[in-house]
Amino acid sequence: MAARESTRRALATPHRHSTDIPQEGGRSSAVRETPEGDARPDRGLLMGRQPNIRLGATERPVEDLDRAPERRWSPTRPGEITSPAETPSGGSFGRPGPDTGWGLRMIRAASFDRGWRPRDLESLLSALVGARASRARRGPTCQDVEVALSLVGLHDGYAGSGGAPARLAEVREHWLDELAHDPWPGRSALGSVPTDLLMDEPGRVRARLQADPSLVG
Repeated sequence: MAARESTRRALATPHRHSTDIPQEGGRSSAVRETPEGDARPDRGLLMGRQPNIRLGATERPVEDLDRAPERRWSPTRPGEITSPAETPSGGSFGRPGPDTGWGLRMIRAASFDRGWRPRDLESLLSALVGARASRARRGPTCQDVEVALSLVGLHDGYAGSGGAPARLAEVREHWLDELAHDPWPGRSALGSVPTDLLMDEPGRVRARLQADPSLVG
């Protein structure tokens, strides 16, 4: 009868719920909230730990730390490039331009006399077109193709002014012969074309070459 009475009193006692609170050493303690609102640990739910087992630093609870601010990058090596203006160009570095392959497509779509070495002629014209476009810091355009054809004496504009000078045909054949010996196709040709002539307008290029064919070669 006494056992039944104690069980009835325990069931009739109002209580809220129990909350597990982690303790040091991997133990957990249940805290029971009483009707009065105070929290009392329930000793019957504690988890013990063997005294010969020591917790390491990684097993102890740690606080969540905020991420440290990132450090600003600064050059530490000599010759470090820190801006686009410091990028070397010219000479062995070259002057790479965007989408230079589009120039080859325009060359293949153009109408001109390709002679008996069409592949070599396309490589030569591609070098001239790519060099002019890259120096202007842009992709190839139709004017680049016109200037390249004018430099090798194959532009149709020469027909209205008595034809292209004979020297341009000789220079073109010389450039085609040098393709097999150039480190990259067209280097010999670009080395013998003045920069101001390469970057001039197509009509002015033809007029200057008709007046003085020795500007190239």
